[in-house]
Amino acid sequence: MIKNIWDDKYIFFYGAIVQIYIASAFYLNKSRETDGFIKNILIIGILFLAIDMILRINKENKGTIYSSIIGITGHTLIMVYYILVALTTVSFYNINFKSIFDIGIIIGQISVILLYLLEIIYNNKKKSYLVKSFYVYIFLLLTILFISHSFYSKISGNKMFLSYLFLAILNYLFLMYKILPKS
Repeated sequence: MIKNIWDDKYIFFYGAIVQIYIASAFYLNKSRETDGFIKNILIIGILFLAIDMILRINKENKGTIYSSIIGITGHTLIMVYYILVALTTVSFYNINFKSIFDIGIIIGQISVILLYLLEIIYNNKKKSYLVKSFYVYIFLLLTILFISHSFYSKISGNKMFLSYLFLAILNYLFLMYKILPKS
């Protein structure tokens, strides 16, 4: 049935597949800014998110302290990666689309970490309108960032086009899950 497609276990299943695909793609991608130790930080962070998504397929694990800590760790590592990339590639006089994307992703990672903390605080209790609005803001921001970066990657010949597109779709699914009625 159509209404069952918005069961979040399917979104988490898709999310786990996407995260594993992206970790593999980054591992295989040869890029000046993602080589070495910095690249490993990103891959480990993405794998933490894949584990979190796999755990959240089972509704009993959603919102648990263990799942939230794994998610916070993954997003923190991804944030550290983008901070390191921004510090090594961006100068005040050289602001371009890529640097704006990196800064947007850093803001997005901080926002998702805050969302995990709110999840721990509320522990699956009824959330306020403010928390729901924050959720919509985060996933709308990330959807827009990843859609625009996927097309930027396609135009610039970056091999990570599909990875960013899959992330845009994942964030869009989370956004739609929150704003569309469940019945």
